[in-house]
Amino acid sequence: MTRDKALKSLKVGAWVATIHGALIAVNVLVNWSERPSGQFALIDAIIFLLCGFGMFKKSRFAAVIMILLAGTKLVISISESNNYFNQLLSIVFIILYFQAIRGAYTLNAIRKSENSTYKGTRRWIVVVGSIFGVVAASAVVLEILAESRIYLRV
Repeated sequence: MTRDKALKSLKVGAWVATIHGALIAVNVLVNWSERPSGQFALIDAIIFLLCGFGMFKKSRFAAVIMILLAGTKLVISISESNNYFNQLLSIVFIILYFQAIRGAYTLNAIRKSENSTYKGTRRWIVVVGSIFGVVAASAVVLEILAESRIYLRV
């Protein structure tokens, strides 16, 4: 994959993530009273939008989080509904996110080979990214629990 193809794949993945997050947010806001787990889906929409921004910034972490989140949503969709259009759309999104991952890692390898003074990711970015990853994973787990009708009792 060349630099141009890698940049294009990342850009397409970022736009898809942004549109995907916006569609989830609109769906949640329109059907807020009908879905008891709407707040978890709204968290998903925010994570999708943030990961879309991260992919615009050429983040490998954001691309990986996107494919994990989209894969989880596909598994939930397959297990709970017969809406084949949404499942097909999720598969297309996963393919595009996979291309974005390839683009992000290829772009990083190209930048590393071109620059002899290449520095790795800054420590504060790793810390913030790790915190974001834990929050994203927690949101996914809470959504799976809410969607599978297993409610937490406090």
